[in-house]
Amino acid sequence: MHASLLMDVLTLCVQTGHTQHCSMVLEQMMSWANRSDSKELPSWQYCRDLAAQLDEFFRSQPVSSIAIDDPWAPFFRATAEIIIKNSRLDDVNLGIITASLTCAGGVQALMPIMDAEGIAYMAAKKKASVKRLVLHMHAELLSPEAIAQAKQDLDELFMTCVSTVIERFDFAGLSDLTGDGAVNKVIALLKFSFDAGVGIHSYHIVLNQLFSCAGITRGQLLETYLTDILVPFVDLLRTLFAVLGVSIKEGPIKFFCSVVTRLFVSKSCWKKACRDKIYRCYDFWLWLLRVWMYQVFLAKWSYGPM
Repeated sequence: MHASLLMDVLTLCVQTGHTQHCSMVLEQMMSWANRSDSKELPSWQYCRDLAAQLDEFFRSQPVSSIAIDDPWAPFFRATAEIIIKNSRLDDVNLGIITASLTCAGGVQALMPIMDAEGIAYMAAKKKASVKRLVLHMHAELLSPEAIAQAKQDLDELFMTCVSTVIERFDFAGLSDLTGDGAVNKVIALLKFSFDAGVGIHSYHIVLNQLFSCAGITRGQLLETYLTDILVPFVDLLRTLFAVLGVSIKEGPIKFFCSVVTRLFVSKSCWKKACRDKIYRCYDFWLWLLRVWMYQVFLAKWSYGPM
C-alpha cells in the first residue's frame, strides 16, 4: 500500500466534501500497517511517508479550508508515537514528528506519548534518541505565540526527561574511564540539561550523584575518584559556566566546588604532614646513629694507647 495512492483517496474525499470518510481510510491504513506480515517497510515508515504528504497537502491549502482536527489528529498523534518509539531519530524523522505533533495539537499531543512509562522506555532502550528528541522539541515544537500553559507543560516534560536520563547515567562507571573521558561525559550531561531548557535546575542531582559515588555522602572517600574525576571536573565546570553565562556562585555549584576544594587541600596537606613527620623521624634516628657511632669511636680510641 503506497502513500501516494492513499493521498489520492484522501484528497478526493476532501475535494468532494466527504472529509468524514478520511477517518475510515486512515484507520484501515493503520490497521493494515500494524498487522501485515508481508509489507516491505516497517509500520512507522508507512505512517511517516503518509504524514509527510498530508502535511505538505495541508500547507498548500488555504488556512480556512482544512480544519486540523478529526479525522486527522488521531492519525498524526499515532504517527508521532510510532516514529518516536520505533525509528532512528534522525533529522528527517524528527522533522516529521514535529509536523505531526503540530497537526495533532502540539504539546498536548506529545504529553500522552512521553508519559512516565514512555520516558522510562526511551531512557532505557534509546538513551541517545531521547536526548535528540528533547533537544529538537525544545527548539522546534513551540511557536512564539504558544500559550503560557503549553510552555509550562513542555518545561515540566523536559525536566522529567532530563531527570530520567541523569538517573540512568552510569556515575559509578566513570572510575573505569581513562584520561578526560569521565569528566567529559559529565560535562556533556550538564550541557544537555542546559540545552534542553532545564537550565541548572537539575545540576544538583548530578553533583549529588558524584558525591555519592566518591563515597563522600557515606564518609568513605575514594581518593582516586577525588583526584581523577572531581578535581579536574571543577576546572572544566568553571569553563562550561563561563560559556553558558552562569555564575559559579550558584547555590549547589558553589557548595560542590567548595567541598571538593576543601577535601583535596586537606588530603594533600595530610600527606605532606605525614611526609614531614617521616623525614623528621628519619633525621632524628640518623642523628642518634651518628652520636652512637661517635661514642663507639671515642671509646675505641680511648683504650688504644694502653
